[in-house]
Amino acid sequence: MGKKLLIIISLIVFIYTITSLLSEKEVVISESINNEEIQVINKIDTDNTEIENNVSTNKNQPLNKLKDLSHYNYFEVFNNCGFSQEIYDKRNEAINIKELKDEQLDKFDEEIQDCNKWFAELQNLPLERLKQLKLKFEKKKKLLTRLIKYKYDKNTLGLSRRQVSSDDFDIKSASLAYLLKFDFDFQKQIAQEMNVSQINYLTTDGITLNILYLCHHGYDCSSQSQIMQDTCRRDENSCGMSFPTWLRSGQVSLNLYDDMMRAIIAIDKVLDSDWFLEHQLDS
Repeated sequence: MGKKLLIIISLIVFIYTITSLLSEKEVVISESINNEEIQVINKIDTDNTEIENNVSTNKNQPLNKLKDLSHYNYFEVFNNCGFSQEIYDKRNEAINIKELKDEQLDKFDEEIQDCNKWFAELQNLPLERLKQLKLKFEKKKKLLTRLIKYKYDKNTLGLSRRQVSSDDFDIKSASLAYLLKFDFDFQKQIAQEMNVSQINYLTTDGITLNILYLCHHGYDCSSQSQIMQDTCRRDENSCGMSFPTWLRSGQVSLNLYDDMMRAIIAIDKVLDSDWFLEHQLDS
């Protein structure tokens, strides 16, 4: 897929690992945890309008409605900052900023600003609400830790099948990524829906197809998204492009891109059916 595509793949893996130390995403803390503006992705070029319309109308509702992503940014900042400013400050004291490169230092400064806002917001929360939020994030972090694996494990496979229909955006995406890489029966069913023999050529890295799927179900993949802002810093030719447009700009062939779009339609069809109930894993 080319050197440039490997950059974005490594970035996406970094985003999915929930123990990231430095965040490049600006977190805007509002007065209420339950209210957050979600940026909706721009539609890509019109060459694939017919295919994209099929994807758009195949689902009755968008994957990540506002309520589904109401805590997305906060979960990310929770991973970076935690719930204790004292512990966070002590961790920072152990970092030798003189060894950081300019880009790392900029990220470090951004994180400190974001975490200060985060801790200020936490002080305004009722104690019971704070406890609930912490329990929710800890539970989610534990579940994601189980889902984010890069080798076959039957228990993880079963967990991914159960969680792939989750309303939580992060959990659903991690589950789908695992299924696309390790659930061979699921892959065969997608291939059958596409009327092809196999889809290995679409799932080699287990990530690109998954991200494209998410882009077409409400995830912010616009030129202003975190994914593309990071890519822009590494490749100026990608600046101003959405993730789908960037893929089609030469990262993958147009035929391969069209096949990915067909796979997205097939994935939706399988997930909307009773296929998992009818094809349960052997005990």
